[in-house]
Amino acid sequence: MFLFTTPANSNQSGFVKHALFVPVLTRIVFLSAPSGELSYTIGNVTGFPLTESIASSEAALHLINSEKNIDVIPQVKNTPESSTVIIGNEINIAGYYQLQNQNKTIQTIAMNYNRTESALNFFNEANLGSVINASMFKSVNILSGNTPSLTKSIKEQSQGIALWKYCIILVLVFLGFEVLLLRFMK
Repeated sequence: MFLFTTPANSNQSGFVKHALFVPVLTRIVFLSAPSGELSYTIGNVTGFPLTESIASSEAALHLINSEKNIDVIPQVKNTPESSTVIIGNEINIAGYYQLQNQNKTIQTIAMNYNRTESALNFFNEANLGSVINASMFKSVNILSGNTPSLTKSIKEQSQGIALWKYCIILVLVFLGFEVLLLRFMK
């Protein structure tokens, strides 16, 4: 459903006479067409619907990936409502596949690997500490994420505690004592 907030009456609005009126209606027509999936996951898809109807002929459909030299002949299931291409386990390499009928590309589909293989598992602080202790690393420190100033902690770990400021203050204090001793003690 598309809703216009401007009336179509030319006495109340000039939108119907504006140059954008025809492109807006054209865009509505294109958005009204059903669109298929953008990509499919290898192993999770058994088939996908055809976006355009094909004439029933003796020629078989081909799923072709020209970059990887893959040519698969899928099974097509025709129903009165639509046609479905059944893949099965024939495609196991990710990429773009063109569905062709007599060397004419009907549809392009993208096949992706399953994303769960990229799921990362992390050590918690206790497990990481036990791995570090077992491997006898002496110069490794674990900083927990709940420290108030992580930047300060990292700086202290890499540069140490800055004692030079205290040394300069002590030098100035002792220099002041020395000046006072030399002035009043003769």
